[in-house]
Amino acid sequence: MDPERAKKLLTAQLAELDEREQRVRRDQGQPPEQQGMLSQHPADYGSDLTDEMERELMRKKISWERQQINGALRRIATGTYGRCRVDGKPIDDERLEAQPTAELCLRHQLEAERSGVR
Repeated sequence: MDPERAKKLLTAQLAELDEREQRVRRDQGQPPEQQGMLSQHPADYGSDLTDEMERELMRKKISWERQQINGALRRIATGTYGRCRVDGKPIDDERLEAQPTAELCLRHQLEAERSGVR
């Protein structure tokens, strides 16, 4: 894949992450002075706790995705983008189109998933 095309895709993904992060913050639904306070009723408390856990999970997912994108942008800058981290051979353009942050060719990705390594 052309590095400029990859950079454009990755930059668009970063913008999308920024929007998702803003929505998570906006959807918290509590004024700042009430954050951290949970409801008195046990059912409401459970709902509040579940909502907070979902928001925390979403924040972690966004952070992980941002790290992956920034890593891909660094590989573009260093000239290693599109090369398999294991053997240095080119990663198929189709794979990079589908997963612009890919560090491994499909063969090595499947091997890593089978062995439980990421």
